Amino acid sequence: MKRLRSDRWIRYYKPETKEWIAFFKFRGMGDCGTYFRYQPSEQNLPVLVEIRAKLECDGTEAYSADEVPTTWKQYEVPFD
Repeated sequence: MKRLRSDRWIRYYKPETKEWIAFFKFRGMGDCGTYFRYQPSEQNLPVLVEIRAKLECDGTEAYSADEVPTTWKQYEVPFD
């Protein structure tokens, strides 16, 4: 899994599922932020398939970069 890291953005590609993950932590412990999951389209371009977010940084429901924040609110992905 290749990762591109900054202080808050964690981005990586999962070759076993052909997914791109972008996780923006509002702070280091990972208890708030936004999570995006992309899969390839038929043209092999990234298509957003999942959005999750937790805007309140309250010290609960913390996730590492490798985990899907399943307890965070999931938002509807806009499709054409």
